[in-house]
Amino acid sequence: MSAADLRPLASNVSLPLIMRSVLLILTMVALFPTESVATKPCPKDSCRDAASKFQRAECTERADWIAVGRITNVRHHVEGNPLNKDFARFDFNIERWEKGRQKGVDKLTFEVGWCFNRSELPTDITGQFRFYGTNSLGAGQESGPTYLDFEKLTSRSTGLLPSVAIRH
Repeated sequence: MSAADLRPLASNVSLPLIMRSVLLILTMVALFPTESVATKPCPKDSCRDAASKFQRAECTERADWIAVGRITNVRHHVEGNPLNKDFARFDFNIERWEKGRQKGVDKLTFEVGWCFNRSELPTDITGQFRFYGTNSLGAGQESGPTYLDFEKLTSRSTGLLPSVAIRH
């Protein structure tokens, strides 16, 4: 039997175009389920409300440690579309601990991430900042310290948390 003999047989057996398209789609869904391709969502931001307003009391409660210090040695790593985020790496030089003092630690190096260390650095990094951190690693994070959030201290700030006593 030659290829020419098979053509009439193949045309009689072929499915209409719509049925072939549906079959192709069903095959793709079966072979590539969406949950295996989709990215898992980040956990809820524990220091921000639905309007992205910083919630100091909740953040203080959830933080394993709180420290005040200065941001130095910033190495920007700006990603364009579709991420549009600066995954900067920077040092946080600790001037004082307000909760969960880490003995012998006076500097932490952070890297802004997507789900962990998610808050990007502000344009103005002069002055003091208060970082709220956790001792556990973020999802997908292999190493390094994790902060829940941070805030820039202003001249109106007392520099101390009203609800947290300094622990040494």
